[in-house]
Amino acid sequence: AALCVHERSAPGDAPALERLREVVRAFEAAGPARVGPGEPDWGQAEALTLLGQRYLESGQALAARDAIERALVLAPDYRAAQDLLEQAARRAQ
Repeated sequence: AALCVHERSAPGDAPALERLREVVRAFEAAGPARVGPGEPDWGQAEALTLLGQRYLESGQALAARDAIERALVLAPDYRAAQDLLEQAARRAQ
C-alpha cells in the first residue's frame, strides 16, 4: 500500500517518505526472500529506489544515493535505480 501511496503523493510529502521508510524497514526485518531459482524477487529494491526518489525530490541527495545504492546491491540490473543514481550523483556535486 505504501508503494501505491508514493505514486499519488506530492514531492516533499513527509508522511509518504515515512511510509516508504516503514516499508524498507519491514523488508529488512523479514530477511532474505525465499524464492526459487529464476523466480523474481520483487519489492525491496523497488522500495529502496522509491525511497531514494523521495529523498532526491526533497533535496537530500546523499540519503537518496545511499538508498539507491542499497537497491542496486539487491538488483544490480535495475535500470530505474541506475538512472536515479546518476541523477543523485549530479545533484550531490
